[in-house]
Amino acid sequence: MISSLGSNAQVASASVKQDYTLCFHVAREVNVSYYNIEGSEDSINFDVIATVYSKGNSVLPANYSVPLTIQSHRFIRVRQVKMDREIYYSSVIQPGKTGQSGETASVNNPGIKIR
Repeated sequence: MISSLGSNAQVASASVKQDYTLCFHVAREVNVSYYNIEGSEDSINFDVIATVYSKGNSVLPANYSVPLTIQSHRFIRVRQVKMDREIYYSSVIQPGKTGQSGETASVNNPGIKIR
């Protein structure tokens, strides 16, 4: 099952730093198997560029930091794959778009309260 983000979203926020490291925060990791980091040139067709395995089965938040070796992708997103093969996607990030903090643009997904 593929689900769009909403109140069930697991990836709460994501950003790409200037050193091309993807940082993302998950609100909880209940039955999460792994995360695919996906890159795209056109924001439509995505390829897997990295895989990160879940830290465990927990209702607690978790943070991830993934160095990206392919810097040519104009768009990045996180695909969460649960143990029952249910899939959730983060919003799409555009590395290189600088936000107020000096890092590249970050996104907060709807339906997740971020402190």
